[in-house]
Amino acid sequence: MRIPFASMLVLLGCGTPSSPGTSITRPAGDGTTLGEATARSGCAFESLDALCRSLRATFRTTDEAWVSDDCARGPAQTRTGPFAEVLLLGIRNGYERAGDAAGRPHALLGSSVDEPAGHEGATQVLLAARVGPAWFPIHLFQGILDDEEANRIAFSLSDDGSALEWTSEERSGAPEDASGYGVVRRALAFVDRGIPLLAGQAEIERWQSEVDLACTRACNAEPNPPAYPGCERRCASRAHARRSWARAGANVAIGATEIERSGEHAETIELPAASAETLALDPARAQRLCAFTPVVLATPLASPRTDGESIAARERARSLVASGSVHEVPGAAAAVDPGAERSIVAIDRQLGGSCSGGACTTNLDYRTVEGTMPEQGLSFVEAERGPMAGCDAAILPADGAPATLVEVAPARSREAFGCGFVGWDGERERSYVVLRVLGP
Repeated sequence: MRIPFASMLVLLGCGTPSSPGTSITRPAGDGTTLGEATARSGCAFESLDALCRSLRATFRTTDEAWVSDDCARGPAQTRTGPFAEVLLLGIRNGYERAGDAAGRPHALLGSSVDEPAGHEGATQVLLAARVGPAWFPIHLFQGILDDEEANRIAFSLSDDGSALEWTSEERSGAPEDASGYGVVRRALAFVDRGIPLLAGQAEIERWQSEVDLACTRACNAEPNPPAYPGCERRCASRAHARRSWARAGANVAIGATEIERSGEHAETIELPAASAETLALDPARAQRLCAFTPVVLATPLASPRTDGESIAARERARSLVASGSVHEVPGAAAAVDPGAERSIVAIDRQLGGSCSGGACTTNLDYRTVEGTMPEQGLSFVEAERGPMAGCDAAILPADGAPATLVEVAPARSREAFGCGFVGWDGERERSYVVLRVLGP
């Protein structure tokens, strides 16, 4: 199962909740080292430049793509509390080869980044925060097209630096547009022992407009129909839902949904409604933050795991190989060099993904049970066209199915196969192809 690209990138959890607590007054962990922050969160970076490189690597899809050479940096909010510094980072990226096209400035966040002349791109804006010695990617905003939209992004840092709030928005048109729709969400994070935690999130606004086709046909058939889009406006029905959001100390009070409707068919528009609720900002229920799957610079090679589950998976894989009951993946062997080192990987489950630029990417929960394949920074990529070597429906486990045991090896090049593990480690792209499916 795949989820939309926008959903994939917004606030992925990076581990289990932190240890229990009763309020957001837990010490910030000023003595937390970078190594400790990285170990606890999986999303910490040693500098803003490193975070920028990782953001750029995340959107560097293939060798055919281009991405701006640096990040635009918005004005920073600084405090003396746990959140020491918060700002927006922005890049531009595209899916076509830039070649030697001369760069031109693109205005973004009050500064600019370069993009190749004649090559259209997308704007990516990240909310980033420094806590102690580490920088964290907090939230990746979706649907940002230009500097004007980027300037509408709202975030605020409390006076004591203990809490960070932001608003994200996905929309198509304004609330008053005949066919507009949109969603606004509010989120809040605080710091627990040196890492940010997502403490609360709620949808605080949603709107949707629909146009009645019978009405528009009749309107357009009039002797003197109004100029476009007059009929659409006349025949539009709208529903607009809002919830209040108010923080008081360690609690956030979220009001019941209030829906306003207008138009003849407004009652047929379905919008979700919720009762009033109070969120207690408790670290025991908070989620660790990672605005995008982290690309670990110089990704270390994994050693075989020694936990009981992995040992059992390794023994089962060896047994399957010895019995010969394995499934060869079509065309995969031709994508690797003879004698290439092989590893055995257990793919536990799919974590969602997206399709763009002629390929679909699926994030995975996987373990290296034998061999040395990296366990961070890699996703499974399936080409939608071109060579389909290495593609096989048996590789990825279905929802709720047992883990898939597969044998992988480094590919000769990304172009040598259509499906496989691909990731960018900040220095080079790593590619692995699945040679054999050993079984569940």
